[in-house]
Amino acid sequence: MDITFRLYWLCGHVDMSNLFLAYIMLAGLVKLFVILAQNKKVDFMDMNDDARAVMNRWRNSVKSKERRIFRFDERVNIRLNLIYERMMPQRHPLPDWQIKQVYFRDIGQYEPIDTDWRAICVGEAWGGEDVSAFFRRDVTIPPQMAGKRVALRFYIGGDSLLKVDDVPYHGLDPFRDSVLLAEAAQAGQTYHIEIESYVHWHTGESSHNVFHMAELVAIDSDVEAAYWDFVAAFKVLGIDDIDEKLKAFLEENLWDALKCVPVYEPDFAAFKAGLAAARQQLQQTVYGTDRFKGSGLLHLVGHSHLDIVFMWPYREYIRKIGRTHATMLRLMEQYPQFKFSQSSAKIYADMKQHFPDIYAQVKQRIAEGRWQAIGAFWVEPDCNLISGESFVRQILHGQRFWREEFGVESRTCWQPDVFGMTWSLPQILKRSGIDYMMTNKFFVWNDTNRWRQNTFWWEGPDGSRVLSVIPPGHFIGMVDPDHMDNHWRDFSDKETIGESLYCYGWGDGGGGVDPEMLECAIRYQDFPGMVPVQFSHPEDALISIAERAENATVPVWRDEMYLEAHRGTFTNKARLKKLNRQSEQAFRIAEMLAAMAWHQSADYPADQLDAGWKMLLTTQFHDSLPGTHISEVYPYLLAEYETLGGIADDIRDEALRALFGKGEKLLIFNSLPSARDGIISLPEALFTDNALDAATHQHIENIDGTRSVLVALPETIPPVGYRTFALPDSSPSSPIPPVTVTADTLENQYLRATFNTDGELISLWDKEARRDALCAGERGNRFQMYEDKPGKYDAWDIVASYVEHEIPLIGHAALTIDETGPLRASLRLVRRFAASTITQRISLTADSRQLTFETEIDWRERQRLLKVGFPLNINARHATYDIAYGNIERPTHRNTSYDAARFEVPAHWWADVSEAGYGVALLNDCKYGYEANGAWLRLTLLKGSIYPDPTADFEKHHFTYALYPHHGDWRQADVLRHAAELNTPLICHRASAGVNAAHSFITCDAPNVTLEAVKCAEDGAALIVRLVERHNALTHATLTFDRAIKSAYLCDLMENREREINIKGNQINLSFNPYEIITVRCAL
Repeated sequence: MDITFRLYWLCGHVDMSNLFLAYIMLAGLVKLFVILAQNKKVDFMDMNDDARAVMNRWRNSVKSKERRIFRFDERVNIRLNLIYERMMPQRHPLPDWQIKQVYFRDIGQYEPIDTDWRAICVGEAWGGEDVSAFFRRDVTIPPQMAGKRVALRFYIGGDSLLKVDDVPYHGLDPFRDSVLLAEAAQAGQTYHIEIESYVHWHTGESSHNVFHMAELVAIDSDVEAAYWDFVAAFKVLGIDDIDEKLKAFLEENLWDALKCVPVYEPDFAAFKAGLAAARQQLQQTVYGTDRFKGSGLLHLVGHSHLDIVFMWPYREYIRKIGRTHATMLRLMEQYPQFKFSQSSAKIYADMKQHFPDIYAQVKQRIAEGRWQAIGAFWVEPDCNLISGESFVRQILHGQRFWREEFGVESRTCWQPDVFGMTWSLPQILKRSGIDYMMTNKFFVWNDTNRWRQNTFWWEGPDGSRVLSVIPPGHFIGMVDPDHMDNHWRDFSDKETIGESLYCYGWGDGGGGVDPEMLECAIRYQDFPGMVPVQFSHPEDALISIAERAENATVPVWRDEMYLEAHRGTFTNKARLKKLNRQSEQAFRIAEMLAAMAWHQSADYPADQLDAGWKMLLTTQFHDSLPGTHISEVYPYLLAEYETLGGIADDIRDEALRALFGKGEKLLIFNSLPSARDGIISLPEALFTDNALDAATHQHIENIDGTRSVLVALPETIPPVGYRTFALPDSSPSSPIPPVTVTADTLENQYLRATFNTDGELISLWDKEARRDALCAGERGNRFQMYEDKPGKYDAWDIVASYVEHEIPLIGHAALTIDETGPLRASLRLVRRFAASTITQRISLTADSRQLTFETEIDWRERQRLLKVGFPLNINARHATYDIAYGNIERPTHRNTSYDAARFEVPAHWWADVSEAGYGVALLNDCKYGYEANGAWLRLTLLKGSIYPDPTADFEKHHFTYALYPHHGDWRQADVLRHAAELNTPLICHRASAGVNAAHSFITCDAPNVTLEAVKCAEDGAALIVRLVERHNALTHATLTFDRAIKSAYLCDLMENREREINIKGNQINLSFNPYEIITVRCAL
């Protein structure tokens, strides 16, 4: 026996507290003597790292009295390690392999580093920045392993997919290095092994790996089972604040059994016999006891959260699909109790395309009930930033995939990793057939207030409710007693519900469940001192929890799900937010026009729309749209949006040609449910051959360098319709009073805006209301920059203390006259500070109450936060914000910790602060982060994060915001319409000569009802019209079509018919509850 084994032997039989310490000290002293002999003296200032480590170990040994005691856990671990080694009685080294290193450029595309295969041996290094590698060799079962349970142990670091005979078979990652090849191996059988590896699994790992291990091992199942019995029992002692009686019971009985294991016995049969007896003793005394019975139930939900992009690009996510799910399939073969769930229809669609063999096996497991496709959404999207219609399409496409591929639908909104959830979501879920919601981050990540309810009814603004679960722990979980005990300790509903959902499995980068988790889970189903556990699918667990909730008092949460963290995601990578909003609008318009053309016998581009919507929905993933990803992901997403723009433009243009032909007549289409009139902007190219009337037309240059013409419309463009115009056209029926400009003022018939030389607004006088919209002595359009160093999660977070670190904007500012009217006047602001430049066109049009700020920022700051603010002369304790399919009020004060925590909030097209009879709205065309604090209403413009992408937002940005002072509150002032007009472009087309002068396809006579979608039904047999009440008002509305209606039905959001509607010729009368979403299916 070597000295280590002798020490193990001694420790198993006598109390060797001081001897073990002496052994450690001796090793340190020997090394120290070597250093002294070599260097003659020890200079602690110049000591190398190796020597310093020796000295630090010596110091710690001397200072720590505890190190003089050979602890219980040390004795147990020594013996467990010896049992583990005996679990593999036969080993067959496989030192020699072949390797070919490459760069993985795209799916199926590799750039070679090595021109050919070369030899590599265990112990050698491989890798480099962004390197992938293929390893291969043939592995033959040696004669001595015939009939044995044989596994390949292989560890090279990184993240890998192992193929056996060219078939994807198993993943390898930091949590698994063993692949079972055969339960009863055949001598001489040869397996062709090929392993495709990437140098990283997640993040923070070295780019240079070492080929650590490759061997065949025969596993003794009896030893393995005994080993896990002892390990599982031992791990229970790791519970924080464990009951002293339970601790004494486990330590006594565990050691009484473990010390009987003859770990020193060289004869394997004798060792096994002793181990079996010790295991039986442990089973009787610990596993079989009736003492310390636990109560309650943890549903163990096997899961692997897999980010489509994050610390890896999209192409690497594709490879992770193969690794994770191949591994889960192998575990299902080995553990019949094991149940697994994977979310996101998109993951399965990609699995089907790129790993058809794995997909076929998964499909079989779903049919057997072992595997659950969970979550109704196409991907797990950001739930603050996307539109209401995007939510609907996420569910529509997700559920359609589940139905078509597996014959099931999910009843669960599964969003474990999202950064908050909009208040309107409960109605969207309920009207889509979804009964449950599960998320995790609120309990784990809140930075101010502890989330206290784990089971509750989440109620939306319309009164819809879904049963919601926030487990008290992370969605990446281990089957460790201390984690499970903490989970149950923090669970708020032990008495009322008595059941909780516990996710386990490695995630973010995939990986999923590992064997240790399963071995422990099997043994913890009824273990003394622990909460009983059972293997469950997530939806089965939620159904069980819901049944208990029916007979319990469950709290109601009637508010948004605001995450007190990750507030920077509303702003980070601003260009992605802009492209998402533009894409949502582009597909709304394209789909609407295509549906109208379909009603005139044109083909409906269902396949194009399907592909486009899925692409858009994928870009809304919760680490894509928020911008929380590495540098490489950003250009990929920009390319996706460019493709999306092309798809939407092609569909729109084809529909316009089908509807209106092609000619010279100018036709302008309005997709909004309200008429458009007054002064509009049209592309200058439409006017190149026409002499323009200077009184009704004005050439302008847009802030992004494009050119347009402002036109005073002689007539309105009808809602969801068009009007044709001759160019140049006649003057409007009523003359428009002119707008004027001086070096520091803009003025029209409604407003007079006055600025200082920095372009800051010092007065916004409302002529009709005879009051200033700004607080006296304060400055609006005030840019404020702050140091933004929130810590580890730079791209994700804005912390409350940022306000303590304002950075003065010191630099040159110039305000000059830019345009002089007659339709619009503007001032041009150029302001330079630090390394960045703001350029603004601040304008008033002759007929508008909006002061508009077209902005370009050349942003060159790192870890800085830029806001623009307006001190409003409004007395209001709440501000109202636009959200998906609705709006929400939030406080403008910081009275409570909950109020204070919402110092940065998400909103879509507008925010409004109103008092009785007057208010001000701040509109925008692509921003999402707002702040209302006292009199100040601020819009967050840019963030300069450096992690995980050091170049985030380092570019030119173009956006527009507008200040809209108004009479009445936001409802009376029609803020919805003004914001919609800012965000929804008019569509120009050169139509054939025979097109009617004007036409409206659909109208709705209720201004508080918005038209969210007009599309062909998914079954291709009817028209779908979706409307939303936005004013929190009971409303009767009439929907009028341009032709007779044959039949009409109310539907849910998945377009399932609910009841038939009475029709009157070409009209349908609808009744809306406050904030209700209504979907109408009609045949025309």
